[in-house]
Amino acid sequence: MDKFSAQENVTRYRQELENGPNSRERRDALLRLLIQGEDKLGLTHEQLDEMDREIVRFQPLVTTQLELIAALKVFGEPAPSMRSCSGAALKSSE
Repeated sequence: MDKFSAQENVTRYRQELENGPNSRERRDALLRLLIQGEDKLGLTHEQLDEMDREIVRFQPLVTTQLELIAALKVFGEPAPSMRSCSGAALKSSE
């Protein structure tokens, strides 16, 4: 497989992971494929910079979700309510 195809696959796997795979099995499979694809490519400075930007971009979302979960636990909300609030936080941040 040439580097262009490998990069296209990595991009596709990342996008599908960001959009939320339908099942835990699909998520696990995508993560395996992503890691294998990135291993084949090796990391360039541009890719490392992109990863740093992604980490910075998602940090507020992670913080918000953790705050929501902590607040809901204080009020004794059941798990399904916590999941729907987290999903709403995900959609509102996009």
